[in-house]
Amino acid sequence: MTRQRNNAFSCIMSPTCLNCIAFAFLIHITLTTDSVLAQESPFKNIAKFDENVDFRTNVCLQQQLLFSDELLLPQALDGLNISVVTTNYQTPNENAFFTLVDNKIKEEDPGLFVVILDELARRAGFSWRNSFVAVDPLDPRVDVGKTWGDLLEWEVNTFDLSMDYWARSVGRMAKGIAFPESFYDASIILVENVELRKGGVDLWAFLTPFEPMLWIVIGLSIIFSGLVYWLLERLNGDADERHIEDKPFASIFFAAVMFTGSFEFRPNTNAARIMTFSWSFWALIVTSAYIANLASVLVARSKVGFRLSGIAHAHSIHAKICVQAFALQDEYLKTNFPRLELIRYASEEEVFHGLNRGECMAAASQLSAFQVYAKTYRTNGSCNLRWDGRFVQVIPSGMATAVDTGTLCTSLITYVIDVHMARMKADGFIEEAWNDHLQKIGDHECLSNTLGAEGGDGSDWKSSLSINDLGGIFIIHVGLSAVAIIITFIQFFYWKGHSHTEMKRRLKFQSDDGDDDQNEKTAQSNDLTYPSPLTVDDQLLQPRRASAGLTRVQDEIVVDTNLLPEEKRGSISSRKNSIQKNFHKLMGGTVYDDRSNTNMTSA
Repeated sequence: MTRQRNNAFSCIMSPTCLNCIAFAFLIHITLTTDSVLAQESPFKNIAKFDENVDFRTNVCLQQQLLFSDELLLPQALDGLNISVVTTNYQTPNENAFFTLVDNKIKEEDPGLFVVILDELARRAGFSWRNSFVAVDPLDPRVDVGKTWGDLLEWEVNTFDLSMDYWARSVGRMAKGIAFPESFYDASIILVENVELRKGGVDLWAFLTPFEPMLWIVIGLSIIFSGLVYWLLERLNGDADERHIEDKPFASIFFAAVMFTGSFEFRPNTNAARIMTFSWSFWALIVTSAYIANLASVLVARSKVGFRLSGIAHAHSIHAKICVQAFALQDEYLKTNFPRLELIRYASEEEVFHGLNRGECMAAASQLSAFQVYAKTYRTNGSCNLRWDGRFVQVIPSGMATAVDTGTLCTSLITYVIDVHMARMKADGFIEEAWNDHLQKIGDHECLSNTLGAEGGDGSDWKSSLSINDLGGIFIIHVGLSAVAIIITFIQFFYWKGHSHTEMKRRLKFQSDDGDDDQNEKTAQSNDLTYPSPLTVDDQLLQPRRASAGLTRVQDEIVVDTNLLPEEKRGSISSRKNSIQKNFHKLMGGTVYDDRSNTNMTSA
């Protein structure tokens, strides 16, 4: 017995037998490796839209265990083999999602879909590589009358999971299609081919901080303010110390230089002070806004000029839009913007080629697709593809499943995948996988950002300030200018009325003196006994009457001089002294000179 055992052991340990064992083990390892390291082939070759097959898995048992708390949701698919269908893309860039080489999954760089599915299967505990099917993408020339929505509906009703970048929509959800957490951004955007002006010296860059309409309003405000100040000086000659009542252009010039920070007005009245304060405050605000905005636009940089300001603008002018035929963006634009002239292409890449050839004003694309083709030299070699940052419609996209809560209970698959995809997003796996995907397919890098007009953050930012931004300071200045004009008019009419009253009083006094003299002359002519030569009493009375008249004239002069500015009272005083001299010269006697405070005796 012992001899037999030794012989058996010797046979096993012989070189020939060891080689056989090693060869068998190598075959086993090779087969195992092929099944694990991405050398699997589709388990079935199925034509699109074949209604006679159904590969969905019955998971109602797992659902019952879940309801009885015997199973946790994240582990509900543990140990199951899930049937998966995906698209076998052949066009450049799209084949980086998934493509078969020799009817097998590529061992190196298998594609974004495979990377996500492998990680999802690892976390959830299911397998998919031995139960997947790859179908050709929809071709309008072959699949006549069919849409991508029709293909999606067939896939979720035939397999447990459809792996593609399916866009979520209300119409698709209404048909019983569920969408777990997304990994792809299918938001619809408009992409334009714009000409870039290289940064350099711009002689008119100093005008950029303000829009043209705002510059026009500023110029009109300067002219308006200068004329208002000149009007104040016209109504009141002392409004400004420089007496510019006859120089309107000088007033406009002073208003213009205020914009540079120079103050040349010399206000002398309250109305003028209000006016100049308002204009100074206006100049402060406008100049500060100009300087602050000028700093950002004087830097030499590339400038982007979009022809369309959004989907509403494109719709209003019946713009030509390139779009992938039968894709979600095609259906959305056709339904919601019927006046657009849609130019349809078979693939997303052909859409951008059509845009570059000038066959349309813009291309309706998906954000993630644009990120891919913006890094491709074939479609964006000149770096002219640009997105202005606006979304036509925000749409998440990714895998899809069928809603089934009772027959095969495949809705459970949706819930499990949703939990793990949310975790993969939270820990950064999805973002890292997407960035690696872009890095692998990108063969071209533009120095300037193509995502957005000014950096790609999606904001509707503009560099030039408009009248809406600074309109308030204009309104305030016009209001204070109106207050200054009202005050000046009130003062003008008040002093004019007061001077008219004083003039009437003066004329009344002169009329009374004339009546007294006339009555006296009449009495003398009627008295036949009255001697023609003046009597002694009359000679003494005449100077007294004349002196009384001089006193009234002096009082009137005092009243008038009180109404006049101080610098004009000197000439009135001289006139008063002249009257005194002439009076005493006629009457004879001593003359009192106010200027010299001395007595003078007439010759």
